[in-house]
Amino acid sequence: MRWYELTKIVHFIGLIALFGFFMINLRAGMQLRAATQLADVRTWLGVLQGSRGMLHGGSGLLLISGIVMIAIRWRGPFPFTTVGMFTLLLMWSLSVVGGRHVRSIRAAIPSGNGSIPDGMREIILAPRPWAVMAAMNGAAAGLLFIMTWKPGWVGAAATILLTSAAGAVIGNASIRRQRATASAGQLSTAG
Repeated sequence: MRWYELTKIVHFIGLIALFGFFMINLRAGMQLRAATQLADVRTWLGVLQGSRGMLHGGSGLLLISGIVMIAIRWRGPFPFTTVGMFTLLLMWSLSVVGGRHVRSIRAAIPSGNGSIPDGMREIILAPRPWAVMAAMNGAAAGLLFIMTWKPGWVGAAATILLTSAAGAVIGNASIRRQRATASAGQLSTAG
């Protein structure tokens, strides 16, 4: 039986789940940050919470199948496998930031419907959790690159660092734009 090829299929399923999570997180996050009504916040928060299983399940599948593929074929600490595993574990641990943020938003939702209170908008638009998730998205893209390219130690580490930094910068710029738009909207309704 071709165990390596079967394991690679499981690996690709994990990859699809992980990138599916990032796509949903990106779009639902944008909608959540743009929401003006509590009902919309509840909807998009539910989408974010529902997609978290894709992150954990996809990461788990990638990690387990990666270990099996290393045992079957690679049998050593190659840069792409070592940096890949380390990055995956780091992403998994950093996902706690996003989980805490979602829980803090959920806890801040008042009962009833209507407009989003200013204090809650600040929680939703907090830049750090969104930038961390964007950096993780960049790191995942970097992982895909190093798994395909299989560079040396410096190339693998530099790829992950650069794609993570690019993700954080792009994510932070997006959040700043949305914060500015939200501030301008509040000023126009107050005046």
